[in-house]
Amino acid sequence: MFRQLIDGLSEVSVPNLLDAIIEQKLERNSFELTQALTTGKEDKVSSLTAERQMLNEGELESASSESSVVCAPNLKEIFEARQAGNRLGVTPKAFNDALEGGFLRGHHCVLFAVTDMGKTLLSLDLARNFIENGYKVLYVCNEDPLSDLLERFLVSLTGRDKWAVRRHWDKAQQLAEKKGWERMIWAELAPGSLHEIETLVAEHKPDVVFIDQLRNLDTGENNYVRSLEKAAQGIRRIIKRHNCVGISITQAGDSADGKAVLSRGDIDNSNVGIPGTADLMLGVGATQEQEFQGIRTFSFPKNKVSGQKTPVLCKFNAKTMRVE
Repeated sequence: MFRQLIDGLSEVSVPNLLDAIIEQKLERNSFELTQALTTGKEDKVSSLTAERQMLNEGELESASSESSVVCAPNLKEIFEARQAGNRLGVTPKAFNDALEGGFLRGHHCVLFAVTDMGKTLLSLDLARNFIENGYKVLYVCNEDPLSDLLERFLVSLTGRDKWAVRRHWDKAQQLAEKKGWERMIWAELAPGSLHEIETLVAEHKPDVVFIDQLRNLDTGENNYVRSLEKAAQGIRRIIKRHNCVGISITQAGDSADGKAVLSRGDIDNSNVGIPGTADLMLGVGATQEQEFQGIRTFSFPKNKVSGQKTPVLCKFNAKTMRVE
């Protein structure tokens, strides 16, 4: 059986093998749980349900995780690492100030908003800022076509409008290369899995990883709420293992429509699971009037990065693909 598991893998690796073993154990668990429910064995149902929950949480992944024990840590090193100069700064300035200078490695940001509120515009603008400051970015997209994202990103990076980019793409590329184009790695997945993402992170070693969008990832879960939670947990584990910043993009629910300041309860289908994995929750909202004016409100319903909860007003410029 073990040999069959290995032979059935598209790529033999520890994460892929553990995933296959968990899948086998879940199949066995489903069969035994059905039998226990049919025969009314409540004690057996309880233990099998607990086992299933642990398998869904990927308990076997602990076999490949790295841990460290630190006795009497060097406080000077810890606090120096948290200074603004060692943070990955963001734009616009008001957002950067709210994070006390930016992200630290290992931070997970969950960016959420309703449809057409500018999640992608903000993500691309953040990515532009990172590569211009010398950082390597991995942008995983499974929502919009990659060609659409590339054009919008070139507009943001070069400062030229889309018509100029289309007419003189060669000049746009030359300008982009001067600003760090080679530090931007794109991965178009359909829809992509956690193991695919970790393989990409291990290969390219980015400073920042964008997941656009979290809800589309294939986690092997039939339950949508559970799938969202598992995806967010997986991304958090990946960025901690590889010491980078993770920015996961997801949808806000109907409760966020027409609302400027968003709360944890506004995340679509995951009021607890996704927020629990985030160091920073960045909600992008607007009243109807603000939306027409291109104004957006950044809210921070969870902010372990700096603790600031005061909302920030920004202007989304669709022509330049930048946030001001």
